[in-house]
Amino acid sequence: MMWRFFARAHWLVTLLVLSTPASASAPEEGSTLCEAAQQVRLADYAQSVGAQVESDPVVSRGPFTIAVERLAWQDTSEARLRVVYSAQGLAQFQVEVFRASTPDWAEAYTAACVRVSRRQLQQDNSGQWQALTIETPAGTFSRPYNPVVPETTFAKQPLGPIVGHIDSGVDYRRAEFQSHFLADAEGSWLARDAWDGDDQPFDLEIGQSPFFPREHGSRVLDVLLQHTKQVSVIPLRYPRPQMQTLGSHVRWLIDAGATLIMLPMGSFRSEDWLALEPVIASSPEVVFVVSAGNNGVDLGVRPVYPAVFIWPNVLTVTSVLPDGRVAPGSNFGEAVAVGVAAEELTARGIDGVPASVSGSSFAVPIVTAWLAKLQACQPALKGQFLINALLTSRRQSPDGLIQGWMDREDPPSCR
Repeated sequence: MMWRFFARAHWLVTLLVLSTPASASAPEEGSTLCEAAQQVRLADYAQSVGAQVESDPVVSRGPFTIAVERLAWQDTSEARLRVVYSAQGLAQFQVEVFRASTPDWAEAYTAACVRVSRRQLQQDNSGQWQALTIETPAGTFSRPYNPVVPETTFAKQPLGPIVGHIDSGVDYRRAEFQSHFLADAEGSWLARDAWDGDDQPFDLEIGQSPFFPREHGSRVLDVLLQHTKQVSVIPLRYPRPQMQTLGSHVRWLIDAGATLIMLPMGSFRSEDWLALEPVIASSPEVVFVVSAGNNGVDLGVRPVYPAVFIWPNVLTVTSVLPDGRVAPGSNFGEAVAVGVAAEELTARGIDGVPASVSGSSFAVPIVTAWLAKLQACQPALKGQFLINALLTSRRQSPDGLIQGWMDREDPPSCR
């Protein structure tokens, strides 16, 4: 995976599948697969149904540990079972099935193998995904994949500083978001989907799984608006297939008036971000608030980009605990200018559904809100000077892993 969103969502639901030759075919539902894994006899199950099984390395994602087993049949049916553990023990099982490389269905189970949801994709005649049907004990509902932008009139005058939001998109159907969007002089909505190439940047990140698309962008925006209402937002869905075009899209954000850029994402691949660095260097009055990442690494030992970019208008942030110590799983190091408490927050995603989220992604909107409030009070503060004003509120890091940390109170000069 060439990029990574820096959040630790407390419902971890990403499943991918690979294939290896065998015989027979994948099951129609996942309860037997869940029970086999629960009873630690997955290899016997795979043999009984003519599948080959391969284990992926165990990984950690914030408070969770995840074991992944991949099963494959000769007819190109594929399945992956993900076993999720929390500090309290076994937390959840997740199953996803493909047939002939086409997504078929996915299910999630409790630790006791009680099914909590089943998901299936709705496609049009051309095979384009239209929506995801989700069946739960509470009922069945559908999540759209790229809905039409509602007929509404967006403001031409900003409510305050303009924030460019580079992420997986946003749920632009939410009225509380719409009141912070902007229109250009012709009345057209200032928004861009650099992934699809249209003007409908719906919150859809399916790089890991089409069945469990992440709602990252909507939740990050939700946290921003929890901390300040005096901002306008221009959403940009990042160009995942063509990261080399990112620089031109960010230049468009700046030309549209953005003085603060939220970038709660990154990767270990410096080449993904080569096109962005010249834009940062040529835009000294714009502040780029960048997440440090959630790999649990020292950025001085294993760099994450663009978090390690050394420009005076780049502010790299991470998540800390309430006492200022770096949160478990959050990246750290000299490149991290400031930490802010961003653990176990409540953020609303698609359709306003709340979830508990943590990680350096959510430090980004908190710090951005602080900067926006200060800039609203002192419009002349821009770029490095705006960052310096924030750093005067920074406290000493209790564990010495980052340059410092701050609380979420309003800027002193704005009270």
